[in-house]
Amino acid sequence: MIESSYLAAKDSVVAKFLELPIFKGVEATRIQRIIGLCKIRQYDSGEDIIVQGAKDHWMYILISGEIVVEKDGVELGALRRFGDVFGEMGVIDGSPRSATVRARRKAMCLALDSSNLDRLDQEDRIFFHAVIFRSLSEDLAERLRRMNEENVDLIRRLEKYAEKFGPLN
Repeated sequence: MIESSYLAAKDSVVAKFLELPIFKGVEATRIQRIIGLCKIRQYDSGEDIIVQGAKDHWMYILISGEIVVEKDGVELGALRRFGDVFGEMGVIDGSPRSATVRARRKAMCLALDSSNLDRLDQEDRIFFHAVIFRSLSEDLAERLRRMNEENVDLIRRLEKYAEKFGPLN
């Protein structure tokens, strides 16, 4: 991993943050205060970004590349869109990481250090959490819809299998 130092709130950096879907509609002055909590991290193909079972305080926004999410060695999906957010669940509830996230291809991420949220004033912390929770709820709703579709497909396939070969025991 190659990691930058914490970012400075230069106009060019603020402009890049404003392009991220998670910060859609956020005022530039608010973003300026969040930027100091962030670093840019670059990962080589095959390099772990998050390790299942580990505890850490980072959440990530994909800038470029492709990452894969695995749980217990099973691939759950891949992220490749600019602005995809991952690692947010551990930040929200402080639990150990529920999956491993690995760079499938060279990847660049914006890494947000949630352990430094106390550097923000109370209003900015509340605002930050509102932005994160809004983004998380949109993302989780999308994931839940996709999982429901996959579950229905799996149930139908199991039913066809049971019709042909008998029930699974």
